[in-house]
Amino acid sequence: MSQNHRPSSDQSGSLLAEGPWEHQYVSAAGKRFHLCVSGEGQHDVFLLHDFPLFWWTWRKIIPALTSADTRVIAMDLRGFGASDFQPGDVSLADLSADVTSVMRTLASTSATVVGAGMGGTVAWELARTAPPALESVVTIACPHPLTKIRGNRRTARSSYLLNSPWEKARALKNGSLVKSALIEWSATSNRGLMAELAPTYAAPMKRHIAAAAAWETFHATRALTLKEKRLFEQTEIDLPILSIRGQFDPKTQRLSFTDDARHLSQGITQVEIPKAGHYLTEEAPEQLAKALNQHLRTQIQ
Repeated sequence: MSQNHRPSSDQSGSLLAEGPWEHQYVSAAGKRFHLCVSGEGQHDVFLLHDFPLFWWTWRKIIPALTSADTRVIAMDLRGFGASDFQPGDVSLADLSADVTSVMRTLASTSATVVGAGMGGTVAWELARTAPPALESVVTIACPHPLTKIRGNRRTARSSYLLNSPWEKARALKNGSLVKSALIEWSATSNRGLMAELAPTYAAPMKRHIAAAAAWETFHATRALTLKEKRLFEQTEIDLPILSIRGQFDPKTQRLSFTDDARHLSQGITQVEIPKAGHYLTEEAPEQLAKALNQHLRTQIQ
């Protein structure tokens, strides 16, 4: 069952930042997940964050989406924020099952999942498996996993992503990988902003085994197994999909989204936000919230 949680005086930083929301912990899929919850509407909006972020990246989006019709739930994925983390292999199916289990625990009957980057890949897997409550999916800076694989062959890859796993975990823990990702994947005009945010997102990685656990989760969303690829190839997704990207996103360029529609029975709506890069929750929160609300109005009757 869910349990309300109030930040205590010894819990500093943004993991449990106060605002127009409640912090909750729920037990699901054998683990404990941290949620930031706002509203009591009948339609749930699950927000899944990007790498190397956590729920706090939705702080400007949560109030903008909360209404009499919606309950907004920003979830820390396993290995991130205040959710459980432990070392060991993680699969995309595990991450999807985490969200599905949280949906059941919260008794969701009508839901939209919004996933950014890493969270977007989880959202695509949820669209493929189609849990009963799921009515639509929004992906941010995240093409369909199979389209993404083809697109990435044509785009440059950051050098730090080519290091060994233990080097990546070490770079996450000391903050250098967090800062590099935020700066390199944002629009040039927003790199100063992202550099200022880097210490906030680096802080949770300094805890014991947190960096290793976070890397395992990220790796599961960017290195699909042969079985996962075949499942996506064999599945035609039958849900409304909104895909949002930033105009100047250097990580997921426009070419990467070219073939998304062929994996869907209902087609796809694609929106490009001008002058923004990969991290739309930070670089263009107002424009992102507007696009999300427009989509939600079409889903909530």
